[in-house]
Parts: sequence; structure tokens; C-alpha cells
Amino acid sequence: MAFGSMLDKAKDAAGSAGDVTSIITGMVNDINEALPVLAEEGYTMNEFEVGLGLVPKMIPHFSITEELTEEKQAEMLSKLEGNKIASLLINSLAQASKLQNTIKIGKLKFAEVEIEASVPPSVTLKFN
Repeated sequence: MAFGSMLDKAKDAAGSAGDVTSIITGMVNDINEALPVLAEEGYTMNEFEVGLGLVPKMIPHFSITEELTEEKQAEMLSKLEGNKIASLLINSLAQASKLQNTIKIGKLKFAEVEIEASVPPSVTLKFN
């Protein structure tokens, strides 16, 4: 297969630049809606990355100061009902907050969690 043909197929799969911009704008709007609710519970976004490619991605980085209880998680999800990105963030933070207390690596301490909102989503816990 010629490179030009592969590139055309990739462009078709990715959609137009307007589609990617629309997807990213929608995701950013959902994240902005979630930030005040997350901040109320002590989850601060420290950094934010946007990845452009066949599948766009957003990678917010959060500090976790305390474990996200099931009650807080349910309350936050109800406040942001219908916001799929917020649900991804809240559920990911809940998993990360439970896990980060169980991992001990020498003198390293938990630093932050990064959540890759993409297909498929992923969660990374960072220690330093």
C-alpha cells in the first residue's frame, strides 16, 4: 500500500480538523465543569496536556490529599450527572486514591495521578 493511500485512510479515520477541534472543545468544557466539584473535595489539577492524533487525548494531572470515599464519589457523580469526562475523572481518582495508599516503594512518596482521557483511558500514579 502506498504511503499516500495510508495517509488518506488515517485522515478518514481521524475525521476533519473541525471534528477533532469539536471533540477536544467538548472534552475541555466537561473538564472545566468538573474542576470546581473536584476542588471542593481536595483534588487539584496541577497540569493539563492535550494530545492530537488519530485519537485525541487529554491528560489532566491531579494531586490527591485524601482517599476519595464511596460517599464523596457518589455525591460528586450526582453533581456532574451526564458529564462523561467528569465520571471518568471521578472514578479514576477513586481507584487511584485507594491504590496509592497500598504502594510503598522505598522512600518515594505518592506525587500525583495522571488520567489519560482517550480510547482506551488509562490512569498513571506517580511517585517521587
